[in-house]
Amino acid sequence: MIGVNEDDDPALGRRFRDRYALKYPMLRDPKSAAYRQFRRGHIVESFLPPGLVATPFHVILDRSGVVRYRALGFDQDKIRQTIEELLD
Repeated sequence: MIGVNEDDDPALGRRFRDRYALKYPMLRDPKSAAYRQFRRGHIVESFLPPGLVATPFHVILDRSGVVRYRALGFDQDKIRQTIEELLD
């Protein structure tokens, strides 16, 4: 599992990681390439202009690379539930 921080200021990503005690690594993507790729086909695409980034936006892929969860916002319980289901 990895996190992708799109903020210009890396300290913002570190604060988010620390606030939620996240243990996975956080990578930087200041050009939002990953966000643009994974928002395709999600409802967020219908109400946000292509250049606008809305965060946090979470994507969970299964072992085959299939998207199993995408959501704008941070629902820690739903993310945990999805990961546990995929690990079973």
